[in-house]
Amino acid sequence: MHKYMKGAVVAAIGMIASTSLAYNNYFWEKFDTNPLLGPGQNTETNVIWGWDRYLPAHFDSVFFNGDNRLRIGIRDSGRWPNRPPGFQSEFYNTHGRKLDLGVGLYSGIKGKLYLGSDWAAERRRSDIWGVAVNSSNVISAYPIFGIVTNDPASPYDPNPANLVTRIRVWDGAAWNDLPNSGATTITFGKWYDLEIRVVPGAFEFYVDGTLVFVDNSTGGSVAFDEMILQAFSFENPLVNPTWVADEYDAYWDDVAVMPYMTDASVPVDLIGRYFSASAETFPGLAFAMTAADPLYGQVVERSRNGSPNAWDPNAVEGTYTPFSDATKPPSTFIVPSGGLGFQGTVTMSGTWAAFDEGFGIAALDSVLSLGARIFWDGDSYNVSLGARLVGPPFTMELGGTLYDMPVGTTQVRIDLAIDNAGRITGSVTPLNGPDAFVTTGLGVFTPTIGTISANVAFSAGFTSDNVLNARANASLTTFTTNALSNVLYAYSYWPYAMPGSNVTHTIGMANLLQPVVGFQAFLNPLGAQTLVNLGGISPYYTTTPFSNHLGDPRGILTPASLASGVPLPGSGVTSHWFLAGVPYTQGPEGLTMLGISATNGGGIPTRFSDEGGSPVIPLRLDSNIVVVDGTDPTVTLISAMQGANNILVNPAILGNAVIEVDAADLGSFPSGLSSRPRIILNFAPTGNSGTGPEDVELDVYSWTANRFKGEHLFTPTTPCGAAEIIVIAEDDAGNSTTLVTPINVNISTVTVDVTLEGISANVNRWVQFVVGGSGGSNPPITIDRVVSFTAGNATVVLDALDGIPCDPGLTLISAKDPLHTVRKTVALTNGGNNQYTGLPMLLKGGDANNDNLVDILDFGLLVANFGTSPGANTFIGQLGPHLDFSGDGVVGTADYTYIQINFLLVGDSPPGNYLNMPGQPKKAATVKEMIRAGVPHAEKYDLNGDGWITYDELQRVLFGGR
Repeated sequence: MHKYMKGAVVAAIGMIASTSLAYNNYFWEKFDTNPLLGPGQNTETNVIWGWDRYLPAHFDSVFFNGDNRLRIGIRDSGRWPNRPPGFQSEFYNTHGRKLDLGVGLYSGIKGKLYLGSDWAAERRRSDIWGVAVNSSNVISAYPIFGIVTNDPASPYDPNPANLVTRIRVWDGAAWNDLPNSGATTITFGKWYDLEIRVVPGAFEFYVDGTLVFVDNSTGGSVAFDEMILQAFSFENPLVNPTWVADEYDAYWDDVAVMPYMTDASVPVDLIGRYFSASAETFPGLAFAMTAADPLYGQVVERSRNGSPNAWDPNAVEGTYTPFSDATKPPSTFIVPSGGLGFQGTVTMSGTWAAFDEGFGIAALDSVLSLGARIFWDGDSYNVSLGARLVGPPFTMELGGTLYDMPVGTTQVRIDLAIDNAGRITGSVTPLNGPDAFVTTGLGVFTPTIGTISANVAFSAGFTSDNVLNARANASLTTFTTNALSNVLYAYSYWPYAMPGSNVTHTIGMANLLQPVVGFQAFLNPLGAQTLVNLGGISPYYTTTPFSNHLGDPRGILTPASLASGVPLPGSGVTSHWFLAGVPYTQGPEGLTMLGISATNGGGIPTRFSDEGGSPVIPLRLDSNIVVVDGTDPTVTLISAMQGANNILVNPAILGNAVIEVDAADLGSFPSGLSSRPRIILNFAPTGNSGTGPEDVELDVYSWTANRFKGEHLFTPTTPCGAAEIIVIAEDDAGNSTTLVTPINVNISTVTVDVTLEGISANVNRWVQFVVGGSGGSNPPITIDRVVSFTAGNATVVLDALDGIPCDPGLTLISAKDPLHTVRKTVALTNGGNNQYTGLPMLLKGGDANNDNLVDILDFGLLVANFGTSPGANTFIGQLGPHLDFSGDGVVGTADYTYIQINFLLVGDSPPGNYLNMPGQPKKAATVKEMIRAGVPHAEKYDLNGDGWITYDELQRVLFGGR
């Protein structure tokens, strides 16, 4: 069912305080498996999809467009006349399913809808609906966002004259067609990310992250209680009795529900953005959490120092952070709490070594972490209560009941309570797998190594000490905890900034114990930041819960003062509310915060006012730290290797390449890398900057310290020619560095099967190849190679490192063993993208003097070396003669057979610009010619003394027929 991760994964954290809504069902659904379906209408739960209006023919997971997607099927069985009598109306032309959400205040629903080419020619419609509720949990609106193709003037016409595809919004009163421009441009064959947010006083509609429509008619909506996905059957016999089948499938994916404003006393970003560590640090914690992407985040990876399987426990703390950025502290959220009971949903997946751990949720201080430990035992995930003494030395205690998750279980909800004595009680409830929603108690655990003495913190993370390139995912979402009362807080959702940029601090109230009708707050900016414009902040106020907003209560100025209220007596509120946003311009590098002062310095207090006008003194929570970072990260390209081939010097050839970079954030107050550096292979450097369709962005993993690696397989379809390695590193403040390094790509290959005549042994022989054309303009390429023959056969692959060019004009290849064979030349066939194959080549032996002939001179050399043992193997450049034609390591009768069979044989000409013909083979040679050929004392083979040496004379010498 609901997936919190896939591929790149987030370690996210959030806290939702108690509201009137029953539960908080934040999720991200990938539809990798079939969704759970209810049997009828109103059977939906927070994990089971029930009917909405009428049941679609299909609501299942199918493979489509490269991945598993949700299919909503419209079929003939569900058209108007075929439905039961109670469902024969236009109302039931909507076929869909819905899911309970019960989400906390101010959240969003989203999903990706595929606009296929069939939408251009046929009637189609599919939407995502939100069922919104007000603060009393009563249904208040039905915002709808979707895509439709029909005739706007005649939507039920079975033969429409004017089919129009458009993205549209239902605002509660009418459909609003969005313009065919910008983010709402209609492009077929594209996924559209459709998103509806409920924010104070409005519904916001986004396409691919761009705001495209705002509906202010919300009916007081504050949350989504349900979500509906549907498609539409267009038939309406009351409008047009002619029926034309409109069976089709609508495809959805990446359906998610998430918050956009938290409603807790301390706002914590549930969507996973990396926040700076608290002023309270935890030295030695070997885990952290992060996400660079607003929803899906980054895979957290274990890093190493030294050899791949070596773990250095004394490495710098940064080695354990998600991106191996040695300057970034581990991310731990400190949440003051009125009690130590808390709950969270934890997802663990990825590549883990046995007994590697992930602290799903825990209470921590500077000495001890106490909570639930999740680890992999080699077969499955396990949950246990535990305590960890922060060291060094590092001490771990486990207690309570060990819960062994059934195979297939990766998502669990953990409930914990810790009393004042430090005893921890817990339970675990799987959210997927065979035991889904079956709660198991973890018992009670009393650690002996210490007790909690400070704030409660919530952490998620992992270690993976012994898995090469490990990717292990740990996410923690949907926190609830005992919250502080009567809170007035300041908060920045963007805790990193560049000098001169604006940072808006949220001012909010939460967990009020009595109705209030207004507030006044005196703000104290800490650090080098300047209020943008006190008089200009009014647009940042919400219109609820108080109607009057002042920027300067009672005319007494402080660095910033805010007030809002209604005339007394009034109708008070106790809800959590976003009150205002206060923008500040950041100064130079440093740390800034926004504090809330107790008074204005002149006796006027920060306060709420109850319904009788009496003051309610709030608990004031200052903002989180904003890190102001103006220094660009550093990037260094360390290496780019294909085995021993350095592609920074040599061409990149067929095969896998490993690219290693060093990236780190710098500055007096570094914000840390926002993600692993991006590594892009740009195969069209003169045509684009790494954004072309032929370019590839690598999957980058952490290695050690500030080192990162990415891999790419160069295949026969990779473009030949000039290319670039582009490395981009960005920090959380938005500073960026790009490093561009040119490389050359040549994936051309020439493959040919070569056989040595008559050899059945395994030998290594020097073979000289010549590749080129057949008399044209292609200059020949000569390549010397020691070829390993198995039983006399070998397949030889030549590539750019041998000098093969990116040249579609190669037509011929020849091969010759310079010490043994004549040359063989065969045609080349280009199988596509310069992947050449030659015809099989048989190299015939007998040429001992490398003149491409088998004649009397070779016979003379054989006789002169008969009985010697030169060995079977040869090397490049070896000087001859080497008369072992047969490959048995000695010169004997078997080698004479090659002379006998191939006598007077002439080898082929090599490829080239000219005809390179050998001379004519000699049946006989003079004594001087034989001596010049390398036969010492050749005169003794002239048996009749006539100055000539003949085949018959050499044969008589060799076999004793003298």
